[in-house]
Amino acid sequence: MITSSVFGGFDPLDPKTIPGIFAKNIYAEPVEIDAPVTTVWEIMTGFDLYPEWNPMNRFFKLDSKAEPNHTVTFGPSWGPYDRAEGEPLPGPDFTQRETLTIWEENCCLAYSALSRLNNAERVQYISTLENGKTRYQTYERMSGLISPLIRWKFGSKIIAGFTANGIALKKRAEAFAGG
Repeated sequence: MITSSVFGGFDPLDPKTIPGIFAKNIYAEPVEIDAPVTTVWEIMTGFDLYPEWNPMNRFFKLDSKAEPNHTVTFGPSWGPYDRAEGEPLPGPDFTQRETLTIWEENCCLAYSALSRLNNAERVQYISTLENGKTRYQTYERMSGLISPLIRWKFGSKIIAGFTANGIALKKRAEAFAGG
């Protein structure tokens, strides 16, 4: 069980939707990473290095503290994510400011945007598998009057970004753990 400072407790492997109308979750496929959870967490929270490897969030910074109810600012990119080896990553498409809702070391990082029309919480959850590898799962929990429109217009881009992020995290963590 994990607790979001805004939406309360939930099972990170089978997350309930957040309160509100038209609530639905958007999932990327989980990624198995051949590296320990501590290594994956270190890379996930090594925000200064995001420009080197993270194709979705081209920059990410804590505005103050790494704890719930403090804000973060980041620059997401809608891709393209299918670049050739060595080709530069795309720049950010916009800048977003959200509030950390979960910060559980070596476990979970989540942040949220809240408004009258749409509430969304992006969750990144890691856990140790029986084989010693790490399972990385990321998803967006969303509700609100315009959330169906957002899912319809941007859902495939969100999933593509989450997927690219998971693949890049896997590649970086495995290189770090193996070297």
